[in-house]
Amino acid sequence: MHTDMKNITSIILVCLLFSSCQKINRWKAQWGDVDAQVELGIAYENGEDVEQDFVEAVKYYRMAADQGNAEALYRLALCYSLGKGVDEDHETAFELFQKSSEKDYTPALYEVGMAYQEGIGVDRNMEKSIAYLQKATDANYPQAMFQVALLYYHGEYVRQDFAKAVALFEKSSKSNQAEATYYLAVCYANGQGTKKNQNKALTLFTEAADAGVAVAQNKVGEWSENGIACNVDLVRAVKYYQLAAKQGYVDAEYNLGICYYYGNGIAKDDKKAVTYFMKAAEAGIPAAEYYLGMCYFQGEGIRRDEKMGLQWLHQAETDGDMDAHHFLQEMKIYRQRMEEFDKNGYYVEVIEEIVSEEDESMEEGVEETTVEEIQNDIIEENTKQTP
Repeated sequence: MHTDMKNITSIILVCLLFSSCQKINRWKAQWGDVDAQVELGIAYENGEDVEQDFVEAVKYYRMAADQGNAEALYRLALCYSLGKGVDEDHETAFELFQKSSEKDYTPALYEVGMAYQEGIGVDRNMEKSIAYLQKATDANYPQAMFQVALLYYHGEYVRQDFAKAVALFEKSSKSNQAEATYYLAVCYANGQGTKKNQNKALTLFTEAADAGVAVAQNKVGEWSENGIACNVDLVRAVKYYQLAAKQGYVDAEYNLGICYYYGNGIAKDDKKAVTYFMKAAEAGIPAAEYYLGMCYFQGEGIRRDEKMGLQWLHQAETDGDMDAHHFLQEMKIYRQRMEEFDKNGYYVEVIEEIVSEEDESMEEGVEETTVEEIQNDIIEENTKQTP
C-alpha cells in the first residue's frame, strides 16, 4: 500500500512537471491566487504558452485588480487605454492608473503624470503632472526621468536648468531610453549644462540613431555630410537619411531629395529627388517647396508645368524661403520688362533713349538714325546671340 501511494505521488509529480505552467496558473487563479491571476493575464495578453486572447487577459487582470493588486490595476488600465479586450475608455483607464498609483506602483505614477500632462481621461493639470512625474523620477523610472528632464531643458513650467536636464537625460539614457540619448547628445553638441564636446555628441547621436530615433538618424546624416566631428562621408549621410525618411521624418526626406538631385553620396536621380521634395514640401518645408517648384518649372524629374512650379515657388516665398523670393523677384522684373516691349519685341524705352542721344548728336554732325533702323539693328544683334 505504501509503495502504491509513492507510485501515485510520483505519477502526479511527473504530470505536474510536464503540464503547462499556464494550466497550473489557471487552477491557482480560480482559487484566488493573485500572482497566478496576473501571470495568466500576461500570458494571454502576450500569447505565452497559450493562444493570444485579450478578452481572457482582461478577465484575469480584473480578478487580481478586484483584490487590489497594483500591477493588475495598472495592466487593466493599459487595456482600457489601448482598447485591448475592452472598448477604449480613457476615463476608466485613468481611474485604474490612479488606484494603482495610490499603491506607489511606479509605472502607474508615470502614467497618471502623463495623463495630467496631455489631458487624456482627465483635465490637463501641469502642477499635478509634475508632482506625479517627479515621484516616479525619484523612484528612478526611466520614462519619467526623461519627461522631467525635458521640462528642465525647455524651461516649461519649471525654471530652466540645463545641468539638471543633463543629469536626468544621462540617467535615463543608461536605462536604454534612446530619446534621452538623443537629447543628451544635443546638450553636448551645444554645450548646454555640460562642456561642449562634438565628438561625444556624435557618438551619442549615432547610438540614438542606431536605436531607431529618426531625428538622431537625420542628425548623423547632416554631420556626416558636413564633416562635423568626423570626415565628410556622403555615403554614410545617405544611409542615415534613408533610415529617417523611412520613418517619415520630413527633414530627412528633404535632405535625401537634395542628395538625389545633386548626386551626393548616391547616383543622381531627378525622379527620386522630386518624390522626396514632394513629401517634404507637402509637410511644409520651405526649401523643399522651392526645389519642387524649380523641378516643375524646369521639367526636372517631372513633366514641365510652369503654373504648378510658380504655385510651389510662391508657397516657398510665403513660408520664408529666400531662394524662392529672389527667383520670383527676378521673374517679376523680367515680366515687367517684357511688358515694355513693343509689338516687334524690343524695348521702347531703350529705343527712345538711343534716338534722344542721336538727336543731341545731330548738332555735331552725326547722321540721324530712325527708330526703325534701331529696331532692325537690335533684331540683328539678338539673332546673332540666339543659339
